[in-house]
Amino acid sequence: MRLITFPITKEKINKKTLTIVITVVLFFLVVNSYIWLQKAGRLPEISLDGYLRQLTAGLIGMIEKEELLEEKVTPEELEVVLPAAPKVASKVYEEIAEAGEGITHLARKALQKYLSEKGQDLNLSPEHKIYIEDYIQKKTGDGWLMLGETLTFSEELIVEAINKAQQLTPDQLENLKQYSQLVSFF
Repeated sequence: MRLITFPITKEKINKKTLTIVITVVLFFLVVNSYIWLQKAGRLPEISLDGYLRQLTAGLIGMIEKEELLEEKVTPEELEVVLPAAPKVASKVYEEIAEAGEGITHLARKALQKYLSEKGQDLNLSPEHKIYIEDYIQKKTGDGWLMLGETLTFSEELIVEAINKAQQLTPDQLENLKQYSQLVSFF
């Protein structure tokens, strides 16, 4: 068996060139693997917003634990804390994205359903509604929706947005008129 060699001298290949070639090859392999896994449906849905929320909550929890560990507590200061009663699940408004719709459109639909069920006496102006749907969208996240994708909006979030909207000043409401005029189905 004869070993095949390539006539490349040391002068032609240096460490920098070799590093670049290896990096490009590895990058090519990683990208192709990702594309193949994505087409095969073997990659889970990745939500950067959700990941950042979990990471932030974990960091806050770690900081709180650190603060608790640093405190010196005597046995006399200990207090028995019973676990809180489980929260009763509130109503959720589920909306499905149609062609050309984004998160704001689905928030608008959820708000309309909420108002038709529970908010007849709220007397919200179109400007209030614009603020509410924008508030819900910002709390939900941003990004493109796929046709048929489903988003859920909690009743708590909608009520929170309504409460914030009712605290707007007349100047703020006046500023929102330019946007409310663009939406025709209020």
